Formats: sequence, C-alpha cells, structure tokens
Amino acid sequence: MKKYIVFASLLLASVAVATDYYKGTVTRIERNLYHVDGSDLYIQTKSCYEYARSAKALLAWEGPGTYDDNKLMFLDYKGEAETTCDVVKVFRAGNM
Repeated sequence: MKKYIVFASLLLASVAVATDYYKGTVTRIERNLYHVDGSDLYIQTKSCYEYARSAKALLAWEGPGTYDDNKLMFLDYKGEAETTCDVVKVFRAGNM
C-alpha cells in the first residue's frame, strides 16, 4: 500500500512541474520585450540581446513564479535552439 501512495505522490509531483512548449514567431519591440506575431501577447525577458524580426522561437513555460525555468529559445533553420533567454513574464497587451 505504501508503494502505491509514494508512486501516486511522485506522479502528481511530475504533473505539477510539467513544462508547456509554444512555437511561433516573435519580433523584438525593445530591449527585453518581444511581441508574439499575430497575437496580442508579449514576452518580457531578462538580459536578452537577440534582435528578432519574425524569428522562429520556442517558449518553454512552467508558469509564473518559476523564473529560472521559463525560457524563450530562438531557433535556427533546422529548428534547434540557437539562443536562449530567461523569461520574466508573458502578458497580453494592456495587462502589464
């Protein structure tokens, strides 16, 4: 019985820290601020120096409050991460 409780606890813990991935294109608006093309979403980064104009990107998002784990990855022509930046927050226009 104890084994089942431990397994269930581990399973729930793994679900709680699951990362969501979102692929799209982004354009740099200003330092540390990127707009998700075709939407009203913005991504605020920290110390990100990627000059992007409709650049292919992948957002790895674990949720608010998990600053070290949220990443914006700029992809090369093969779809592999070329540059990675820390994400502070994601927000909609007007909801800063």
